[in-house]
Order: sequence, then C-alpha cells, then structure tokens
Amino acid sequence: MLLRSEAKVSYTGFRLEANYMEINLPKSEVLAQPTKDSTGMDLGVPHFEDGSNAFDAKEILYNFDTEKGIIKDVMTQQEDIYVHGNVVKKYENDVSFIKIFNYLNQ
Repeated sequence: MLLRSEAKVSYTGFRLEANYMEINLPKSEVLAQPTKDSTGMDLGVPHFEDGSNAFDAKEILYNFDTEKGIIKDVMTQQEDIYVHGNVVKKYENDVSFIKIFNYLNQ
C-alpha cells in the first residue's frame, strides 16, 4: 500500500507521519520518506513517536511486530543532549545502536 501527502499511521503505541509511506502488511513493515518540492527541498520529513521517544529522520524502515527498524539521518534530543545519527538500528525496549553520530550539548 502506498500513502502520499501528509500520511499518518498509528498502531499499538507508535505513530508515524511522512509525505510518503510504503506499507507491506505481509512483512509488517512500513517505509517512510520525505518527498521533494520543485526546488529539491524535503517535504514531510518522517516523524516517529513511540511512547516518550520522538524523532525526525530522512528515512525510516520499521517493523511494527518486532518493534525493530533502520533509521537514516536521524536527529533527536535525549534530555539536554542532541544526537544526530547517520544510520541507527532500533531494537525493542528502547534500545538503539548508532553507527556514526555527533552530539551537541544544549
């Protein structure tokens, strides 16, 4: 299933918004990406919320059964620290592994 233009998905505790989504129900996966405007700027950058965790990313591939995913170019805030990860693997129970990151203290 393809969703375009301000797509929103809510399912058992998580919420995802983006301008473009591909939902694969047999695999229990959703892929979210922004679209480009006529000048090449990103529109509808994916926004993910799961409980108290929320972040924006360039691309999100998330399995809603296993609660695992791969997130590309993510920016999030954890207390007073801003974390930027180029590639992040999200596991269940709020565990994430960041491949390359930068952090800025507020």
